[in-house]
Amino acid sequence: MDYTRQTRFSDPRQHAALFDPLPADPDGIGAVVRNLAVHYRASGIDFPPDRLTEIDSRWVDRILGADRKRFATPLAEPRPPEQRVVGCCRDFALLTVAALRHKGCRREAGSASPTTSSRATTWTT
Repeated sequence: MDYTRQTRFSDPRQHAALFDPLPADPDGIGAVVRNLAVHYRASGIDFPPDRLTEIDSRWVDRILGADRKRFATPLAEPRPPEQRVVGCCRDFALLTVAALRHKGCRREAGSASPTTSSRATTWTT
């Protein structure tokens, strides 16, 4: 498998241009991802059932589509936590990988924690 190419899950499809202005470093991308999504449990926010269904998006283009329904601004523009896309750890990892691949990052990268700026480091090629 070529880990530098988008998969059917990570491909932003019609939303790919949203990744163009993002920073090209893992820390910058992690900050943007934490601005886009909110963890359904760790956030402490009591989301209504219709918002909790966003957890089942599972594909980057669908996650970005949910964001686009609420925001027409660049991905790095601040979003209030209660209006971010409701997701789980998988969604943070998937958005991060999709953005890193889009930016052509082929170096040390980490998985962003949904609640802090800390990250676990792994090597990606």
